Amino acid sequence: MLSSYVDTNDVEDLKSLIGILDIKHFSCSNCCVLNPTFGEGSSIVGGADADLVIDDMIVDIKVTKHLKFAQGYYNQLVGYFVLSKIDSVYAKDDERIATDIKRVAIYYARHGYLHVIIDKRSLSKFIRWLEKRAAEMFLEKSHQKTKQATF
Repeated sequence: MLSSYVDTNDVEDLKSLIGILDIKHFSCSNCCVLNPTFGEGSSIVGGADADLVIDDMIVDIKVTKHLKFAQGYYNQLVGYFVLSKIDSVYAKDDERIATDIKRVAIYYARHGYLHVIIDKRSLSKFIRWLEKRAAEMFLEKSHQKTKQATF
C-alpha cells in the first residue's frame, strides 16, 4: 500500500529541479524512451537499463549535490553505448526502437547541466581506441598462453 504522506521538502526539491531544467536538452525529433534496455546486450550482463534515450543519445541522470565526473560514470555510459551496439535500444514493452546511438551524456539535475561524453566527433576516435586496446589485450593474452605452453 502506498503511503499518502507527502514531504513538502521533497516537493520543493522537485520544483527546484524542474525550475533549472533546460527543455532544449530534452526535445526529440524521433524518439524518447524512458528506462530503455539493450536487448541481448542487456541480457549478457545480467540486465542493464539506462535512464533515457533521446533520438541518438543515451542520457544518464545524476541527482547529486556535487558537479563531478567520476570514472564510474564514464564506465557506466560507455557500457551502455557498447550494449546498444551489441543489439539495439528497446522500450520497456520489448519494442525495438529504430535509433542508432551516436552520443552519450550525463545530465546533472541539481545543476541543470548536460555533459556530452561521446559525440559524433569523438565516437570514431573512441572506436579506434577500443579496437586497438582490445587487440593489444588479445595479443598480450596470446603471448602469455604461448609462454606458458613452452615451459
